[in-house]
Amino acid sequence: MKSDVLLITPGIENLYGFPLNEFYQDTLLWRKVIHPEDMPVLNKREEKLGSGQACVSVYRIIKPDGQVRWIQDRGIPTLDENGEMISFTSVLFDITNRKESEDQYRSLVEMSPDIIAVISNQTFDYINEAGSKLIGANCPEDIMNKDVSHFTSMENIKKIREQTKDSTSGERFELTIYRLNGDAIELEISAMPILYGGRMAIQLVGRDITNRKETEKTIRTMAYYDSLTGLPNRNKFKKYLNESIREVPDQSIAILFLDLDRFKVINDTKGHSTGDIILEKVAFQLKNVVKDKGIVFRQGGDEFIILLSNLNEKEVEETTGEVLHSFNSPIVIHEQEFFVTPSIGISMYPKDGEDQESLIKHADTAMYLAKDRGKNNYQFYFPELEKASSRNMELENGLRKVLELKQLTLHYQPKVDLETLDIIGVEALLRWEHPELGMVSPCEFIPLAEETGLIIPIGEWVLREACQQSKVWEKNGLGLIPIAVNISVRQIKDDGFVDMVKETLSELQFQPDRLELEITESIMQDFEKSTNVLNKLKKLGVIISMDDFGTGYSSLNNLRHLNQFHNAYF
Repeated sequence: MKSDVLLITPGIENLYGFPLNEFYQDTLLWRKVIHPEDMPVLNKREEKLGSGQACVSVYRIIKPDGQVRWIQDRGIPTLDENGEMISFTSVLFDITNRKESEDQYRSLVEMSPDIIAVISNQTFDYINEAGSKLIGANCPEDIMNKDVSHFTSMENIKKIREQTKDSTSGERFELTIYRLNGDAIELEISAMPILYGGRMAIQLVGRDITNRKETEKTIRTMAYYDSLTGLPNRNKFKKYLNESIREVPDQSIAILFLDLDRFKVINDTKGHSTGDIILEKVAFQLKNVVKDKGIVFRQGGDEFIILLSNLNEKEVEETTGEVLHSFNSPIVIHEQEFFVTPSIGISMYPKDGEDQESLIKHADTAMYLAKDRGKNNYQFYFPELEKASSRNMELENGLRKVLELKQLTLHYQPKVDLETLDIIGVEALLRWEHPELGMVSPCEFIPLAEETGLIIPIGEWVLREACQQSKVWEKNGLGLIPIAVNISVRQIKDDGFVDMVKETLSELQFQPDRLELEITESIMQDFEKSTNVLNKLKKLGVIISMDDFGTGYSSLNNLRHLNQFHNAYF
């Protein structure tokens, strides 16, 4: 440098902390106060100025009180006609506060567990440590300058650009990116336009929400899908039906409410594990039948709902027939056959209801009519069913008080020897006179008593009352008249049934061979347990007979085994 003239503005006193005159006394003072670690920066600065280049340098100085400040030095050389520097001008700024803010920001960015990246021209200009690790790189440098399309779809890249067009609020959105090994990662990110390195770029701040999304998916599955069958559950059904009605209110929808007949017997006798396997197979079977005509839901327990869309009543009836037909073949588990049948109630939207609650209620009501009409069939809902449903509820409430209010009576039907016309026994027939409904048919209240379990105490009353009446006849000189009492399947399955019979006979001192227990062939629902109970009754000495033979449960093979009871006749 040819000039040795030094001109310094007074502002340097505040900047460096030295009086102005000291800089004139020691022309190298400005250099001596530079932090020793930043001398290489000064050397580079002087090289650039010496070559005639303007430059901006950042270095630290140490003030007289020991305080360290950051200085930005903009050096501008003055050259002669030969291009040699004859002097230079330095414009100095104290950037300590800005530098500290930048360092704090950089530290926050580098230490942040979130992904922070800057992209421009569809390439990574910057990515922090957390971002590079999430993507599966060894360090950020492995990602720098790579095309963003290596890690996400063009659709997502377009989405990022769209987010920065009309917003600087950092609105968050979700997208999927891919690690270097191909694994998918779900991100929640915000994108904002920034000035980076002198050009416009996009800053991305993202968080890995893969685990959260998996948890949400699990919760959603638990909330809307049945864990056993994988079918959508009742919550999903209600949501789906409500949305379907709201979105397309003029479409036709059929609700098939399906209940498996006597499924409780399988659970009680073969265990819930076998019952669960049957439910899984039924679910698979229903899906195969329905296919794209609708959706199968599991309502709960042994109940399913089938939703059929855009079918007329005839088509609904045809599909329901296909569902029933699919149950003709047995379900085989461990080489054992199970014949399962459904009772199906059908309601139609909008004819039978305009909301999910009324449609389910009406389909359920129709399903009970299907059961009352012999099971293994279907019934469409019609308004008159409501009256029948109300009557059933009234009957059930009445049955719960029937013994307490002494509303039951026994009628006795004689059994006559056709050759001699002698009375050889009587059969006890149960009758119920309801105070408001009048005489209720046994065909109506007995199935209800069996379904509710009230047949257990009612059956015990019948047995005791019949035996007592026989004793009264004997006391009145009518002789030893054998008496027959009907026994239901529900009583046979009751663990205390045999003990109850034994205690009644003992307490009343009633001869066992004068008591005939009439069973129906429905005991074949659980042949193994039934034969065990019948064996115990045989040991008591009571007579066993079968009534209503040929209604569908027995096989000749089972009857052959039943013939082991020498005091039984069929």
